[in-house]
Amino acid sequence: MEYIFHNLNFWLVIAFLIALALFAKKAYVAFNNILTNEIKHIVKDIEDSKELYNQSFSLINEKKEKLKDLTIYKNKFLTNVKHKADTYYEKIINKLDQNLQNSKKSFNNYLHHVEKDLIHKESDKILEESIQNVRTIIINNTTEKEHTVFIDDSIVNITKLMNKKHGE
Repeated sequence: MEYIFHNLNFWLVIAFLIALALFAKKAYVAFNNILTNEIKHIVKDIEDSKELYNQSFSLINEKKEKLKDLTIYKNKFLTNVKHKADTYYEKIINKLDQNLQNSKKSFNNYLHHVEKDLIHKESDKILEESIQNVRTIIINNTTEKEHTVFIDDSIVNITKLMNKKHGE
């Protein structure tokens, strides 16, 4: 054994092992610091991810509430528009019905006036023809003096009669 302590290779191996142990200790501390820093970064990233998850979850809930509010607003709006459309439709129908009734009244009044006008025209024609016929009969059956008086009296009486008939 004494031989081993005097051997240079032995001391080289011992020195190498000591250097290796010192280097391993320093490397272990450095490696441990690197791993600890990585762990801290990973933990921080996980915490940031959790925070982002919570924020996104609250944003999703917020958007769901807004969507719900918009759906309620949309339904109220559509109900209001439908009610206004129904009211407007009803007003239009009533207005059209009123216009139709007014048109019927106007048309009936027009027909009544046309009928009355035609009756007057026909009555006037008949009156003219009657007067002509009476004149012809009187002229043919009486003397000149008699038929002048008779024609004048007849015309006056027929005219009075026709005026009474027409309501004038």
